[in-house]
Amino acid sequence: MANEKREQIPEELWKIWDFYLREVVMPALHLNSWKIDLSPLYSADVDCWAEIDISQDQHRAVVSIGKMMENASAEDQRDTLFHELFHAVTSDIKDTSRALEPAVSKQAYKVHREHVSMAEEKLVDTLTSIVAKYHPLPKTINLSPNSSVGRVLA
Repeated sequence: MANEKREQIPEELWKIWDFYLREVVMPALHLNSWKIDLSPLYSADVDCWAEIDISQDQHRAVVSIGKMMENASAEDQRDTLFHELFHAVTSDIKDTSRALEPAVSKQAYKVHREHVSMAEEKLVDTLTSIVAKYHPLPKTINLSPNSSVGRVLA
């Protein structure tokens, strides 16, 4: 995946998402002490809306937006960005789970990790559905097939 060529996010779209992460989502989730960057490149995973790579012990993360987000509604964009950053909020859960690995068999650890991951994902989904709707929508960009960037919508 590291050698795959990833497409650049249109600058205007990247600026909107980056601003929204920094000015709305991070303060809402009390993540201002974290260093969270928005990758200027689309995710290599063509089937995702977004993904986050977290280094919990350093309070750092990189969010990569999926190409599918490009034409998503403002509500879906908001919910996706909140969802990804809720993974940073809940990252202690997975880190605690990782600490168990040396103490149990590989099979037991695999089962444990799968259950913790499923539970953490359900928690993130639930928190997103409760919290995101009370926050403003990001501006969206309509990308037309004939130009790289369309018009900015309020």
